[in-house]
Amino acid sequence: MKHTFHLGHVLISLILAGVAAVPQQSGAMTPGEPVAGRAIPSGPVFVKALTGQRAVIADASGQRLGIVRDHVIDRVSGRLLFVAVTVDQEANSGRSRKVPFERFSWDPEQRRMTLPMTPDDLLRMPVYDEERVPPKDTAAGDEIDGRHDLARRDTPSPELASADIRDCDVVLGKDLFASVDELVLEPKRGVVAFVLATGKQTRGDPLVLPWKAMSWKITDGGDGCFDLDLPMDRAGEAPTLAGGDTRSLEDPDTLRAIQEFYGLPPTLVARREGTHG
Repeated sequence: MKHTFHLGHVLISLILAGVAAVPQQSGAMTPGEPVAGRAIPSGPVFVKALTGQRAVIADASGQRLGIVRDHVIDRVSGRLLFVAVTVDQEANSGRSRKVPFERFSWDPEQRRMTLPMTPDDLLRMPVYDEERVPPKDTAAGDEIDGRHDLARRDTPSPELASADIRDCDVVLGKDLFASVDELVLEPKRGVVAFVLATGKQTRGDPLVLPWKAMSWKITDGGDGCFDLDLPMDRAGEAPTLAGGDTRSLEDPDTLRAIQEFYGLPPTLVARREGTHG
């Protein structure tokens, strides 16, 4: 029996990537409006990790700063390490700035991430060099710029760029199961919690796959992919997300059902840092 999760408790309108969309010219942002009479969710919040003009970055006052170009992620823990921000003032330069994720703040009322920095502060951040992000076909245990995989437990794991994860395969054993469409962030914890994926033999609503239920591996052809921890005979029952609306994941019953399907602890969403299990 396939599980399709429909929106349970709609609290406030989702602002794409947790950031309010605004007109392309500089100026004050258009704030998202909370639904009148609804409480701000106190539990986990889930938003899509969008980039480009669908993911505008603003300061705490709502003034637009630029757009998200990419996210850099710890491939084992799912922890968000950096965000590559293309600043409006140098949009034609081809450069982006590398901003540690902890510099961002979550605005629960407007349901968006903000960056409490001035444009000048942002322009002083290091230039994002995507060549410094380890390629997605780096094998586990390989040394990358002096760093080793978390299998060694005493050093940071390699990083992945979100741009390299989209369209990657999800496999069960050696069989193709799905292709990654989008990443789903839990911004209050600073992790990638889920991926939304198109199933090999499914149409319509995307599959919702917990990051903690997958591991990164290298195929015989040398490409990186996700290996899903799921018995083959249960593949046809994998949960989907109605309309791909991440707000439904904020319903405790929906979240619990997904975790139970994949055999995950009920209070954990993202893979614990420093573990593979």
